Amino acid sequence: MTRPLARTVEATGRIATGDLSQPVHVEGNDEIAHMQRSLVHRQESVRRLVGDVQSGSESISTASAQIATGNQDLSQRTEHTASNLQQAASSLEQLTGTVSQTADSARVATQLAASAQQAPGLRRRRQ
Repeated sequence: MTRPLARTVEATGRIATGDLSQPVHVEGNDEIAHMQRSLVHRQESVRRLVGDVQSGSESISTASAQIATGNQDLSQRTEHTASNLQQAASSLEQLTGTVSQTADSARVATQLAASAQQAPGLRRRRQ
């Protein structure tokens, strides 16, 4: 009776420290054997739980790595888009300056044409 009980105490101590690798030996069909079977079931449950936690941790790690890669890709595309927008803004600014200069030149040309029409020498030639 003391040997099975001592093995059970030893197995319980190993399980308590996290060692789930050693099997619990069950002999007989008395109360101690029932307790040992219960300990075997508990050890299997803890082993499955640890496996599930490890699997979940690996999934989270994989998902985190994928998210980090996606964020890096998004950051690079955002920087590229910002650069393109800066170039477009610069081009629009140059275009606005060109349009403004063209409008100024058109006003000057219109004024010169109006002045030329009013010039005395041009009036006589038309007649």
